[in-house]
Amino acid sequence: MRSTAGSGTRTGSPARPSTEPVTKSTRRPDRRIYRFDEIERLVHWLTGAMVLVLIATAGPLYVPAFANDLGGRAVVQPIHIAVGLCMLIPVVLAIALPWGRALRADLRRINGFTRADRDWFRVSGGPVDAAGRRVEPAALGKFNPGQKLNTVLVGASLVVLLISGSVMTWPRHFPVGWDTGATFVHDCAAIGLTILVTGHIVMALFHPQAMRSIVTGWISESWAAKHAPAWLTERREVESPVPATAREPAE
Repeated sequence: MRSTAGSGTRTGSPARPSTEPVTKSTRRPDRRIYRFDEIERLVHWLTGAMVLVLIATAGPLYVPAFANDLGGRAVVQPIHIAVGLCMLIPVVLAIALPWGRALRADLRRINGFTRADRDWFRVSGGPVDAAGRRVEPAALGKFNPGQKLNTVLVGASLVVLLISGSVMTWPRHFPVGWDTGATFVHDCAAIGLTILVTGHIVMALFHPQAMRSIVTGWISESWAAKHAPAWLTERREVESPVPATAREPAE
């Protein structure tokens, strides 16, 4: 075949496929799904902030030298007690009042483990494919079993800390000797809570999209399809109304 002047291809030759990269405008947009409403996000961050204050003020109470740097035990201890007494108020109010409907629904999801949840724990935390990548069970819901277990353990730790801390603060209102046992229980629960919170923060940093959802409320459909397919199916079958105050973040 002859080629025309100035042409880089032969006449009659098949057209080569375009090697131009697919731009953002040509991709199918990844739909956003509303994952956490304002009440859930507010409860999460209020409770989280108070837990961090409890951890920060607990150290100086055990190491007097640290307390002196913060103004002394007389300053640190009242803060620790006041925050400890208030830490469950956001959760209790959200559960009790009408506007906590989404939080109550999520707590029902957390309260129980399915067969898919049990499968997730196998093979070092979940099934893997030939390349070593985790394959989420098809029936995995909005929360994976690790998140469920963390929520249950953190909630139980907070209740134990509240009860044992109350005994330590007002021992005269309880039977003699309870304060000694309460101190041991309080210390163990505090250490356990610190480990759980540290692990929670580390996991959040390794999963930025999931962490953003507790900030903005939104998650991508592709993320839900991979990590929470059963919940995505639920959302598709019964599209939950998005509150009028919720606005999808701009790309």
